[in-house]
Amino acid sequence: MRDAETLAWLERRRNYVTASQLAVVMGDNPFTSRDKLFKEKVLGDFPVLDFPAPWWGLFLEDKILEAFGILSGLETQAGQEFVARGELSATLDARVLGPGEDSHRTNWINWHWNAEGSLPAVADAKNTSQKSFANWRRYGVPKDGIPKYYWWQLQAQMHCTGVDTGILVVKVGARELHAFVEEYDELAMELAVDKVRDFMKEVRKAREEL
Repeated sequence: MRDAETLAWLERRRNYVTASQLAVVMGDNPFTSRDKLFKEKVLGDFPVLDFPAPWWGLFLEDKILEAFGILSGLETQAGQEFVARGELSATLDARVLGPGEDSHRTNWINWHWNAEGSLPAVADAKNTSQKSFANWRRYGVPKDGIPKYYWWQLQAQMHCTGVDTGILVVKVGARELHAFVEEYDELAMELAVDKVRDFMKEVRKAREEL
């Protein structure tokens, strides 16, 4: 069952390419296809994610970000904030506002610096297993990098909010917390915006023909 609030949220997402869907449009998501996403947008045929992994991910988001704030000494503002720019949208897990209380446990975070990092920033939380995390490397992701589908998600969030830094916070198993710091890629997003515009133009045309 889906409540009215969830249905309204899904319907609003139908009119945008969301941050988590951008990799699909760009051909960088190995788990689904552009054709499948196209059908969802045209028909409103939203998948029901009624299995443990996404439930635990949503349940733990705030806890992961709270832990990140405590351990890093950064002030985070969590909340499912909807933002949009053009035909791209994002539902933010958190904004990173600036320095918070001093922390003596920053070394409890495995930092991966792919950018110098500037504040404010956006942060996205993920919960994964040791096995799944190890598979990032097996599938060719660089040592300090993140899968392309997460990279595009962060890029969309930065694009929609106008910030230059995105942080992917990943809880791995029961012991590890990783923070991947990425910078906004203006050239990549120019290409992405064009592809999103073409995709949504096709969607609107198909809706009119129903």
